[in-house]
Amino acid sequence: MRNAMIGLMMGALLAGTALGQPDERQPASSPLRVHDDVEDHDNTDSLRARLEISIERGEEQLARNRAALDRLNDGESPASVLRAMRTEWPRGRQADERRSEQPARGERPREEPPRERMDEIRAFISEHIPELDKKMHMLAEQDGPIADRIMGRLAPMVEEVMRAFDEDRAFGRLKLEEMRSGLGFVEAMRVYREAIGSESSTEVSRTAATQKLRKAAEARFDAQMRVREYEITMLTERLLEMSRTLSKMRSDRNDEIEQMISAADGLGKARRPGGHDPVRSEKASGDD
Repeated sequence: MRNAMIGLMMGALLAGTALGQPDERQPASSPLRVHDDVEDHDNTDSLRARLEISIERGEEQLARNRAALDRLNDGESPASVLRAMRTEWPRGRQADERRSEQPARGERPREEPPRERMDEIRAFISEHIPELDKKMHMLAEQDGPIADRIMGRLAPMVEEVMRAFDEDRAFGRLKLEEMRSGLGFVEAMRVYREAIGSESSTEVSRTAATQKLRKAAEARFDAQMRVREYEITMLTERLLEMSRTLSKMRSDRNDEIEQMISAADGLGKARRPGGHDPVRSEKASGDD
């Protein structure tokens, strides 16, 4: 249950700001996450960095295994070799975790919002995404650090939805539905993979999982389209407003130019010797 929740959360959080395609689940020792999103494949520097880290970790693990095999071949007892491996494994895992928390080459480090803002984010999730709030509470009870880490990665996406709510309630609701449909798609993908990968699954269960995945994919795609349609509508209205403003500026062009020239000419006359200077006149009147 814990692994399922972690898989759901991480798949949703690492797929992009709009909850892009879910990640392929990799072993914990590998930082390489495979995305279906074409844009990720175009990010050469990021992919190269992840591959380099993955190779480095694999080489470190291979070196530890070879060292253990050498000790075994030298006559060391299996129990002693296993104890040594158990001692070395936590160190290697901690190094991997520290490395995975560092940003990949070309990526900016994530900055978590302050505690007050995180409280607002959690309250927003509790009110608008209760299914996610329930899963996060369950995960926090089982593994608090992982839950905090996932919440930190989730925060920017939730903040984006919150800003949309503040600026335009209708757009905020669309962004919220886009996020919820993305989470639903990731969950359907998890169920689908379990169904097709389980030896005990039946044709009925695989068909049901496929139908659920298709329905989730349709809901997610439709939610994304509604967001884009709304954005296009708002942009079109903004462009029309700018066009009307430009038309008015064009029709008032000559009058505006004459007013600017008149204002400049009046200021110049006021500063000429012997000319009327309202500032000087007011001062002289006050002295009298």
